[in-house]
Amino acid sequence: MNRVPLTRLLLLAARQLLRDARAGELRVLFFALLVAVAASSAIGYFSARLNDAMLLRASEFLAADLRLSGSTQAKPEQIEAGTRLGLEHAQLVEFSSVVAADEGIQLASVKAVSDSYPLRGELKSAAAPYAAEQSSVGPGAGEAWAEARLLVALDLQIGEEIEIGAKRLRLTRVLTYDPDGAGDFYSLTPRVLMHLDDLAATEVVQPGSRVRFRELWRGDADALAAYRQAVEASLEPNQRLEDARDGNRQVGSALGRAERYLNLASLAAVLLAGVAVALSAARFAARRFDASALLRCLGLSRREALTLFGLQLALLGLLACVLGALLGWGGQYVLFHLLRGLI
Repeated sequence: MNRVPLTRLLLLAARQLLRDARAGELRVLFFALLVAVAASSAIGYFSARLNDAMLLRASEFLAADLRLSGSTQAKPEQIEAGTRLGLEHAQLVEFSSVVAADEGIQLASVKAVSDSYPLRGELKSAAAPYAAEQSSVGPGAGEAWAEARLLVALDLQIGEEIEIGAKRLRLTRVLTYDPDGAGDFYSLTPRVLMHLDDLAATEVVQPGSRVRFRELWRGDADALAAYRQAVEASLEPNQRLEDARDGNRQVGSALGRAERYLNLASLAAVLLAGVAVALSAARFAARRFDASALLRCLGLSRREALTLFGLQLALLGLLACVLGALLGWGGQYVLFHLLRGLI
């Protein structure tokens, strides 16, 4: 018995598909597949965009995409690895110290930052206590920003000087918001922001001092993953790499719950769509019993008949998947537009 070429079966499958489409038998299966793919695609795109947006916002709690922190300074090769990958870099040193003024002393959380801080989020300050806040770059060398509660505690005014260790700094603005300034013990005391170039002159950081050194990195996901892989083997016991998920427990927990909820919503859409497709496929198979028997009588082998109907389903599924993916891509924009007031 001569076998029918695959191209001939493909042509026959396309013709039968067009004929059945005009007869209306395949419309239920086609639209079930279309709705299934469109719904799952829209939820998948929406979940991915929403998750990326949440990660981007959560990274503000680190003031960066990735943070290398430790009680000792980072090694030169650890810094070199990030700059070689083209990542944006910022440095900060955080410690507790007594701030002295003419009216007294006050324990404060001091943060010495480089010019590029922060890499994520905005640094906000005001010209006077309780005045309108503005976004701007950090203090310059010889300057300091302090929270309003420190000014109240020491009866200070903008323009006066404070003393941190052996260095006197002039107060120039009131610190109102720094992205990574909340969620730990250091946020319980008034915060002071100074320039990293003034840190050595304070003589506060000495061997054995309780200090946190942080290297902040910002860049695309591939470069960050490459940097993490490059430096993980060289981490000291007191060093750790942190991203938006593990840099803050509350943020990491919220992100984890949001991801599970979005994945559950996507899975529910796929399951519901799968039920519709299964019911439609069962109807499609039942209507092909007589046609299959007729083709077998005309000399078509069982394998060739199976290939013929399989090609019909493949063509139908390909068309429904392409159109459904396009509808899902447009649908996720509609979802964001409808929910713009919430998210």
